Amino acid sequence: MTARRRMSKQVLVTRISGFIAKHVALALPRRGWSTPLSDRRALRRLLLAPILAAGSLAPMSVAAAQEQEAQEDAQKPDLEAFGFLVGGWEGELEYLDYGDDSTLVRLPTRLTCARDSTGQVLRLEFAYREPDGRTMTGTEELRLLDEPGWISLGDPWKIEELTSDPGAGEYRLVLSRHGEDNGRSADIKNSVLRTGDELTITKQVRYDGAEVYFRRHQYRFRRADETVGSDDT
Repeated sequence: MTARRRMSKQVLVTRISGFIAKHVALALPRRGWSTPLSDRRALRRLLLAPILAAGSLAPMSVAAAQEQEAQEDAQKPDLEAFGFLVGGWEGELEYLDYGDDSTLVRLPTRLTCARDSTGQVLRLEFAYREPDGRTMTGTEELRLLDEPGWISLGDPWKIEELTSDPGAGEYRLVLSRHGEDNGRSADIKNSVLRTGDELTITKQVRYDGAEVYFRRHQYRFRRADETVGSDDT
């Protein structure tokens, strides 16, 4: 096979591969907010197999695909990276009232974070004491998603920052997504900062068309115990 024919064949396979990669999500059913990365990989391999098997470019193309998948896997954090949340926490929630967007409300709050029985999910259980004495509860589940750099925490969130300095007892997690706040379309950020035995979770909102973020709410906690969950971070 001449160099020109080999080059033409490589260009053809590259273009077909690009077309498949671009349209592969459309060929799969949607599951929730996205199509799992594992499903897209499987379909990509299935569709490319006859093309790759027809010529000598198969080893090169398979190696390139494997390298791409390895890079995607390397971008996915391990659940251990979020272990600094595990435990019992007590403090308060301060939030901007949704009725007037100006009144600050404070509620005594407790957070308990632990792994579920599968070890693949972190459960965050909140308990709030209302001004009238009632206790309200809510639960969020933190899960890793197939998409590199994304997690699920009630909604899909993009990881903007995930850093740690265990020696100094400092951990930082910044998440972002586009969604709604108080019925209005907005960019939303959640920033989680742990310093020693103190934990803050801050939600910031920027409505579409606005230039700056404002703080919708902030949790401020102190470590309450070391008995919840399996980590002693």
